[in-house]
Amino acid sequence: MALLLRNWRPKLTTTSKFGRVERHIDVDKIPRSDDTILYGNGQGVLRQTGDQQLAAQPAKRWSRSHEVGLPLSRRNLIAAGAALAFTGFPPIFTRPANAQGYDTSTIKALVFDVIGTCTDYWSTIVHEGQVINREKGLNVDWGAVATAWHGLFPPGFADVLNGRRPWQSLSSLRREALDKVMNEQGPGEFTADEMAHINSVWQRLELWPDTLSGLQRLKRSYTLSTLSNADMADMVKLAKFRDLPWDLIMTSELAQSVKPSPKVYQLAPQFLGLRPDEIMMVACHKQDLQAAKAQGMRTAFISRPLEAGPSGQVDAKPDPQFDLNAASFGELADLLKA
Repeated sequence: MALLLRNWRPKLTTTSKFGRVERHIDVDKIPRSDDTILYGNGQGVLRQTGDQQLAAQPAKRWSRSHEVGLPLSRRNLIAAGAALAFTGFPPIFTRPANAQGYDTSTIKALVFDVIGTCTDYWSTIVHEGQVINREKGLNVDWGAVATAWHGLFPPGFADVLNGRRPWQSLSSLRREALDKVMNEQGPGEFTADEMAHINSVWQRLELWPDTLSGLQRLKRSYTLSTLSNADMADMVKLAKFRDLPWDLIMTSELAQSVKPSPKVYQLAPQFLGLRPDEIMMVACHKQDLQAAKAQGMRTAFISRPLEAGPSGQVDAKPDPQFDLNAASFGELADLLKA
């Protein structure tokens, strides 16, 4: 059995050009042992069984997050009592993740999709947008902006992939999409500097609550790298801003292409000095993993049901075509015996 603590959420403050945003997602301050399982997206708690999810509680958005799986011991029972005293929520019980049955002996490196898999882009755009609303006296629906903005990326990326337009900075493609969304939705007047700051949000993306602790566990046993559809500069700045423990940063810019082009996945064995089958691609996007698998890489699917926001439609179900399926980086670390 494992003990789950619910909604114990220390405060984290994010500062942007437009002000400060406070979020209760600092999971590093939650007491846990090495086999802790973290779930989530920084927006609340969801208990999920199969495909069924609990209904939203009043004034809360529930998601599979802020749950910490701890071995049932006297120390952790005391911690659970403390959590109950602070939060008013009773502890709940579950079994820990099964970490048996997968041969990890030949895996030497993990390469990660970043936007969506490691980071919660939708909530970041909304949170920074809400600060802009307060500062400028606007009433912009930043959830709609986030959804529309991200939805315009695939056509632009596809044009580059198919040769219909020459390679260009992915940051410039995102700015092109942002300009279109702002013009169509007419949310208000923004200066050139303000638009540039909004477009640079990808350098400040908030992490899922399990990301940092999970990466730190995985780094003990594996070489970690990004493999993202992004500019190198954006990934370097994000890593610096969020203290991400990468050993190497690779993006599609190095291949002058975009995923799922084979050229992007071929960067991994080239720059890591490994065989493809010694590398595992980690992503929440199945097309990404399918393309990596076609290049001989191992694959791990991470379920991020709220990647596109509470109303977004994403395929978050485990899939047997991949080597591993996990609900969090903590569970992935269990499966990989990190």
